Amino acid sequence: MAPPERTWRFDLNPGPGEAPKSLARPLGFNPGALIDDDDATGPSALAQENLKKKRAMEIALGPGKSILMNGFMMYMSGAGIHIFSIMITFMGIMNPAKAILSVHSVFRTVDDGKISLLLPKLIFCAVNFGGVCVALWKMAKMGLLPVTAADWTSYLVPKHAIEQSGVPL
Repeated sequence: MAPPERTWRFDLNPGPGEAPKSLARPLGFNPGALIDDDDATGPSALAQENLKKKRAMEIALGPGKSILMNGFMMYMSGAGIHIFSIMITFMGIMNPAKAILSVHSVFRTVDDGKISLLLPKLIFCAVNFGGVCVALWKMAKMGLLPVTAADWTSYLVPKHAIEQSGVPL
């Protein structure tokens, strides 16, 4: 027994000699959002610049993710002068300092001369300076920075007595 023949058919391909029927645009369709690869100044170039700006800001804010972890490690290492606490504090100062000095090489991947990288570089330096400040806080807690008046007593000039009282000899 043969299967029953279908009475309806839906064909999207026009046959030979048939003109394609125009269909209504779907909801949300924006013809201006189409990307043309041949047009270098069109939306694709603008999208590339926006991606590079976004990537530059991600690079700039990247060191901020480690500031809290470094601060917690410095807090947990204690306030004593031990090799572990000294190593953590030294690392907390040197790593941001190296990053600040190598700011141009960090942004080399997104630097094409078309976008301004001044703001991301300044943010990158500020975030790394925040890391240095956390390490300086740790050094002050360890007593390695002169932050109290007692640390500066060796620079005080001794006072000479103008008059004396007592039994003459």
